[in-house]
Amino acid sequence: MKSNVNIATTLCVGFVFCMIWAVGLGAAPISPGAFLGTEAIEDFEGLGAPGTIVAPFASGGVVYDDLLPEGGPSAGDFQYGDDASSIDGIDNFAIATSCGTHRTISIQVTPPVYRAGGWLAKTNSAGASWSAEANFFDEADNLLGTVPVTGNVGEAEFFGFQADDAEVLIGSVTITDTTSLSATVADDGTLILDNFKIEMNAELIPVLSDFGIVLLTIVLAAFAARRISSVRSGIAS
Repeated sequence: MKSNVNIATTLCVGFVFCMIWAVGLGAAPISPGAFLGTEAIEDFEGLGAPGTIVAPFASGGVVYDDLLPEGGPSAGDFQYGDDASSIDGIDNFAIATSCGTHRTISIQVTPPVYRAGGWLAKTNSAGASWSAEANFFDEADNLLGTVPVTGNVGEAEFFGFQADDAEVLIGSVTITDTTSLSATVADDGTLILDNFKIEMNAELIPVLSDFGIVLLTIVLAAFAARRISSVRSGIAS
């Protein structure tokens, strides 16, 4: 009987583990390793000759725009080229905000996705370090989460976020340069974006949840059968 109890306990623990796996960690920042290999990657290669790209522009169901400070209108263009390809995390061509202080890169994702992220870098910063803030929103423009990003000039840093569940997904991202400016600096360089990833694996959540429910049903049925058998044996004896 003790063996049967141990088996039931083990199965219950397994069920709880599966259910925890099913719901995931919820809405949270993520690392590059969180992507499962099914992501679409925008590497900004082949968009044309180096120079400028009219903003906003669309690629792979994603619209990119370069906004003026304080949520202003579109600046009208991105810088485009391979000037920053020597930076680790920036591969060949990338897009960058037009020169100016505290610009924002706006990203609209259609259809919405479960997971998104990319690599940021900064050039011509007045100091040895830079900072930015990536805000992730759902389709109704409700803030899902904020990911602060900091790095040194000449180094790219990853930013990423995953949604809470399959019902509330990431519909847009804004990345704002928050580098502190010196009073004598009128132009603090450009914010560079490369290898932007989006992934929709929301199917994983209901599949695992259904599996957990099935496993629970099996565990309860097996436990009930054992109990009934034990009671019948006791009556018979």
